[in-house]
Amino acid sequence: MEHESIRLINKVRPLIKDGGTLISINNGVYVSGSDYMKDLETICKDGYLSIRELIPVPESFIGYKKIGKPITDPSPFNHSTKIAILDVKRK
Repeated sequence: MEHESIRLINKVRPLIKDGGTLISINNGVYVSGSDYMKDLETICKDGYLSIRELIPVPESFIGYKKIGKPITDPSPFNHSTKIAILDVKRK
């Protein structure tokens, strides 16, 4: 599912009530942060989802020292585990 974020979010979105929250996480190390953000921005265009916050992975959770460059650039996230909080609106 690493390249199916939009499809997966659209599957669960009907299960969330108006004013609810969806936490979207992508752990794909081969998915860049900018590609994931493009997916999130695309799915938010209809106005039924909006990005509230991007959650950084705490350094204490990473568990290793970063050596060299990551496989893909995770920015605007700080880690390949990309976490976004989305607000949900319903008709």
